[in-house]
Amino acid sequence: MREVDTELMKQVVLYLRKGTARALSGRMLSGMEVPPDAAEGRHAPYWVHEARVGGARPVLFEVHGGGFALGDARKEDALRAWVRDSFDIHVVGVEYRLAPEHPAPAALQDVVATMAHIARGSVCDADASRFYLLGYSAGANLALATAFVAQARADFKVAGLALHYPFLDACTPPDSVKGRAIDLPYEMMVAFNDWYVADGDARDPLVSPVFASDAQLAALPPVALYPVVGDPLQGQAEALRERMERLGCRMSYRPVEGVYHGYIEDAADLETYRATSMPATVAARPADFARAAGVRLKASLEDVLGPAVADVPIPGIDEKGDSL
Repeated sequence: MREVDTELMKQVVLYLRKGTARALSGRMLSGMEVPPDAAEGRHAPYWVHEARVGGARPVLFEVHGGGFALGDARKEDALRAWVRDSFDIHVVGVEYRLAPEHPAPAALQDVVATMAHIARGSVCDADASRFYLLGYSAGANLALATAFVAQARADFKVAGLALHYPFLDACTPPDSVKGRAIDLPYEMMVAFNDWYVADGDARDPLVSPVFASDAQLAALPPVALYPVVGDPLQGQAEALRERMERLGCRMSYRPVEGVYHGYIEDAADLETYRATSMPATVAARPADFARAAGVRLKASLEDVLGPAVADVPIPGIDEKGDSL
């Protein structure tokens, strides 16, 4: 494994966090913010887009990526409103504490705490037997780990998962050979991994879901797995697919070509993407990647939720497909 300057990576992360904060400063959001409440064991906020139809509704929890060290749920505000209107469900944007300041299991605890809070009916009329999870990269890791946690809980049930370009294995270094100009640098991926695991057990299924037991995998609800072809983490998704196929799990596996790791979140907020990316990275992005993001996101949700109930345009996609 190549040497990684973790102190330099921390400076990069700080720079990117500040850039994201500047890009999001003063932005009006359509989702309702629910602030953290330490007394309830909730240490991070979340944002709710309530379904427009009455009665107890299913809930989709969206968990952003960012290597457990970056990301901000506010970036996908417009995307969540589109999901709400397309599927007539409540949609929750989950925020969580970030590494290296807060290594595992802090982020997972925050996701579970948000779901438990919604299950209590504290914010919206939710059908806690139909909770779904949508996750990207590190968020896909947290979504799958949350589904394992839910198997032993009585207050809510995970009914399906849509996982895009997932990070699943904290023991295996990312494939540095596959790295492209548009992908995260190898050194940053290694730093993210080390910060999140810290002094914990990298083989814990709640840290590395690819090491889940056969019983844990067999008990999963339907899973839509959408890795990116050429992504340094693609092999991790393939390893999970092989195990789930062998066990006869309910799964759809749809590798996506012509895009890159993080393309959905970038497309969801092009303004922040441009503000926090090097010009060479922006120039290297595939043409029409945002339109591909919309198509694949909708397909993954229909895999687990069923057909959309309304044909709602994805906000911001223009003739050039520049943004969601």
